[in-house]
Formats: sequence, C-alpha cells, structure tokens
Amino acid sequence: TRKDYKSFFETSKVRQVMSTPPVCVRPHARIGEAAGVMLAYKVHRLPVVDEAGSLLGIVSRTDIFQPLLRKKESIMGSERRLWINGSFPDNSFVDLDGFDSLASVEPDFFSFEETPMAPWQVKYLYDGDCNLCMTLVNMLKRRDDEGKICFVNLRDPDYDPSLNEGITFEQGMDTIHVIREDGSILTGPVALQELYDEANLGWIQRIMQIPVFS
Repeated sequence: TRKDYKSFFETSKVRQVMSTPPVCVRPHARIGEAAGVMLAYKVHRLPVVDEAGSLLGIVSRTDIFQPLLRKKESIMGSERRLWINGSFPDNSFVDLDGFDSLASVEPDFFSFEETPMAPWQVKYLYDGDCNLCMTLVNMLKRRDDEGKICFVNLRDPDYDPSLNEGITFEQGMDTIHVIREDGSILTGPVALQELYDEANLGWIQRIMQIPVFS
C-alpha cells in the first residue's frame, strides 16, 4: 500500500538495497569493455576505481553511448541528403571509433535499416511548391510502376547541386530539368517527353504534336 511504501522509504537504509560487491572498472579499461560490463550486469553506471579501490569517478551509459548517438544522427543526416538527391547509398555503417570490445552489445544497437532501391533511369527536378508540378509528379508516380523516375524536390533543404550535375536551385526553377542516368541533362519540352516516355505516357506528347491539337 501507499502507507507501506512511505514507511519503507523513511526507515530503510541504503545498505539494505545496494548491490554488493560493486561492479567497477579501472581507468585504463577500454570503452567497449565498460559497455560490455554494463550490458552483462544490467547496470547503468560503473564506479571507476584505482588499484587501491579508491573511487576516481563514475562512467554512465550516457557517457559511453551519447557520442555514438550523435555520430549516428550525423550519418543519418548525411544519408538523408544522399537519398533526397537520388544518390542512394549502397550500404550503411557506423564507425565505432574504438569500440572494439562490444561482444556483449546487441548487434542491432548500432545498425541502420536498409531498404534496397531500384536503379532509376531519369531524375526529375521539380518545384514542390508548384501545384502544376505536383500534379505532374503525382501522375508520373501513378504510372511509374518500375521506379524508373527519381523525383528530387528542389525546395528540400537538403537539395544539393553537386549531386545533380551542378544544377542550381535558380536554374531548376527557370525551366524543367531531367537528368539521365548517364549524367546528360534535358530541359524544356524534350525533358517532359523523356518523363512521359519513362512513365509509358509518351503517347500524350505525340498526340499534342499533331497539327490539329498544336
């Protein structure tokens, strides 16, 4: 009951609930070894002691894993930039920076999920704030069953010209741009025709070229 808990906290001594002997590490222990000890003994902190057993400090899980989490976030940000620009990484990894004794660490702790992507044939640079552009994007996505078209939003904060044949935001906004897999660049009506062809909609452009419709 609540009364029992209150009595327990008021009358019980720390020595009644403490873990003994304490699980400690020496200051020269490797980070990976400390991480393995924490996981093996299911503790969140380790006293750091010298040869005489005197307390030098305390190392916590946060001390050990926070740098890796920041590194993981950095890598994820870099990978997002690649994905947003259609440069899909072949694989994902985290450099453990000396974490060479993690035999007892869960193998999935540092891993990323990887989703294989089909190779694209053309890359369409579009304006995500343009209603007409988005209508075209949605139509192409519905017809592009084989994933031949890679869609790159010029307005995404991670848009990178260096990953798109040097095409700047301003150039992309000036006219429609399509990049072929071989790096060649198409603009204007030729680019639009390429998109239609890849989405099996080439007949639309060809009909529009008939004198009666033009």
